[in-house]
Amino acid sequence: MCADANIDAEGLGRGQAAAGSCGIFDKAIVERNKHNVQWLYNHPSIICWGMGRNTTDGKGFQDAYKWIKEYDKTRPVSWSGAGNGADTDIFSPEYASADSCGKYIANTAEGSRKPVVLAEYNRVSGNGSGGISNIWDEVRKDKGFQGGFISAFGDQTMTVRNEYGENVLTWGDGDYMPGSGYSHAFGFASDSVLSPQAEEIKYAMQNVWAQPGDIANGQVNVYNENFFTPLKDLKMLWTLTVNGKETANGTIDDVNVGPRQAIGYALPFNASSIPAGQEGLLNIVFEDKNAAPSTITLPALPSSDEDDEFGTFAQPRTKVIIPPVDNNGHCQLQVTKYDFEAACPQPENIKKKLKVNANRGGEACVYGSNFYVGVDAGTGALKTYTMNGVNVLPQGFIMQPSLWREPTDNDMLAQKHTNANAWASDRMTLTSLTTKAVKKGGYGEIIATYGLYDAGATLTVVYTVYHDGSLQIKESLAMAQGSSAKPLRLGMVATLPSTMEQSEYYGRGPSESYTDRKMSQNIGLYSEKVGEQAYNYRRAQESGGKSDIRWWKQTDAQGNGLRITAPRPFFAKASKTGSAESGTAIRLNIDGAQAPLGDGDINTSEEFIFWLSPAK
Repeated sequence: MCADANIDAEGLGRGQAAAGSCGIFDKAIVERNKHNVQWLYNHPSIICWGMGRNTTDGKGFQDAYKWIKEYDKTRPVSWSGAGNGADTDIFSPEYASADSCGKYIANTAEGSRKPVVLAEYNRVSGNGSGGISNIWDEVRKDKGFQGGFISAFGDQTMTVRNEYGENVLTWGDGDYMPGSGYSHAFGFASDSVLSPQAEEIKYAMQNVWAQPGDIANGQVNVYNENFFTPLKDLKMLWTLTVNGKETANGTIDDVNVGPRQAIGYALPFNASSIPAGQEGLLNIVFEDKNAAPSTITLPALPSSDEDDEFGTFAQPRTKVIIPPVDNNGHCQLQVTKYDFEAACPQPENIKKKLKVNANRGGEACVYGSNFYVGVDAGTGALKTYTMNGVNVLPQGFIMQPSLWREPTDNDMLAQKHTNANAWASDRMTLTSLTTKAVKKGGYGEIIATYGLYDAGATLTVVYTVYHDGSLQIKESLAMAQGSSAKPLRLGMVATLPSTMEQSEYYGRGPSESYTDRKMSQNIGLYSEKVGEQAYNYRRAQESGGKSDIRWWKQTDAQGNGLRITAPRPFFAKASKTGSAESGTAIRLNIDGAQAPLGDGDINTSEEFIFWLSPAK
C-alpha cells in the first residue's frame, strides 16, 4: 500500500501558475505531507509514501521529500511530478504507454534508473481500461517495472434527487459540470457492481498461467507467478474445443507448482485429430479445490436522518456471505488455426455475364434468376438482397457505411469525439454510383463512392455479386495527404426489424471486448438476445462490442436472417435503437477495425471485406 498525500491540483494546470511552481502552496505541500506520514507511520501495510500528482515539481515538494527521508529512513517516496529527478525514489509517470515504460527501462543507465510504478494508468472511466494487458506484458519482462495504480476502483458519481423524488447517480457534464464533457464515473466498480473491464483487469493481474509447450501433442506448462505461495490448493480444469464445440475435457487435481516455478503436464489430445482448417482451442481454468462460501458478521449500522433520506442503511446488516472465488486464473491456448477464407462463400470461377442496371426503380442492381441485389441510387446504401425468394436483408431496411461510434469517456477526454464528428453518416456525400458486369469470373459490381470533405477522405464501397447470388462487400478509405482526423471505426451498419433480436456468433465472449481489451474473453460459440449485450455505463456511450469474430448470425426466433463471414477477424455488435413512440429496431454493426479504448487509432490503409449470406 502507498499512502498518498493526495495533493492533486490539476485545475491549476502545469505552467507557472501550477501548485508546485507558483510558490504560494509550498508551506501547505510540506505540512500536508508531514501530517500524512506522521498519521500513518505505524501502519505496517504502508510500504511507500506518495507526495501527490497532477501538478509540477517545485520547492514545496523538494522540501517535503527531504523531511520525509529524514523522518522515515525505511520507506521509499513516490512523486510523479519529479520525473526521474532527485526528489523521488520511484519513476512514476501518469498514463505512460507500455512502450515508453519499456524504453525507459531499456535506455536509462543502471545507476540512474529507478523502479517504475505508474502513479496513474489504465483510466477506466466509462467503457475504458484499454491496453492493460500491454502494460502487464512489460511489467513481466523486467523486475524494474513493478505495476501502477489504476484510476480508479470505485466511480465518483454522486447521488442526487431528481424532479420525481428519485435518487439517481450523476456523472459530471450536464449534472454539476455543465459543458465540460468530463466524467466522474471513472472506476470499474459502480454502486457495488463490477463493470466489464474488471474482467480484463483481473485477467492481466492473475498469478497462475498456462503456457504452450508442445501444444500439438497436448503438452502444457503451468507457471506459478507468486513469489511465496505454492499452488497446492488449486486444480486445473481443461476443455478442448474445435470450431467452438467441446470435443474433450479433463481435470488435473494436483497442480502443486512452487513459487516462480513451471511444471509441464501432458493432456490426452493431439492436434492431428482436428480436421484441417478447423480451430482447436484449449481452455484452462484454475480453481480452488476447497472453494466454499464464508460468512462474516458485521455490527448493525445506525441510521441517521441523512441515511434515511437516501436509503443508505435502511436494512441494518449483521451477516455477509462471501461467495468463493470463481477461478484463480484462466487461459486460452491455440492448438490449430481457423481457416477464415474457407469459412467464406466459395463461388466458382466461371464465365457468365450477370444482368446489371445503373438505375432500376431507384436502385443500382445486379440480378440473376434466383437473386437480386439493389443499392439505393440516392444514398449508396444496400437496400435489397433476395436469394431464392427470401429477403436476406428484410424489406424496408438498409445497410450503409459506418465510420463513427458513440464516444467513450476516453474519446471525449482525448477530444476524439470532436474530430470524429467529421465521420458521421450525415457528413458523407455520395459522389458516384456505378455498375459493371464481369463475364470472366461471373460477377457484377455496384461501386458507391463517398466524399467526406470535413475529414479530407474518400470512402469506396464495392458490392460484388457472384453468379450464385453470393454477396461480398468491400470498404476502403483514402485519406487526403496531411489529413490528421481518424475515424473511430471502419465498417457497415444495418438497420433490422425488432424481431431479429437473436445473435449467434463464434468469437470472443460473452462479455464485451475491443481492440485493446479482449484477452479475458475466450473465443467460443455464444448465443445472446440483443438486450443482453450492452452494459449500462453512467453516460451513454459505445458498449457491447465483440471482437475477433469468425462468423455472426442475426436472426428472428425462427432462425431467419443473415450471416456474416470475413477473411480475417472482425468486430460486431447488435443493439436496440429507436423508442417506444417512434418504434424500435435492431442496429447491427459490422466492423473491420475499431479505435482502441485507450491510446491509438485505426489503420486506415486496410480494406474491410466481408460476405453477407442467408442465415439458413
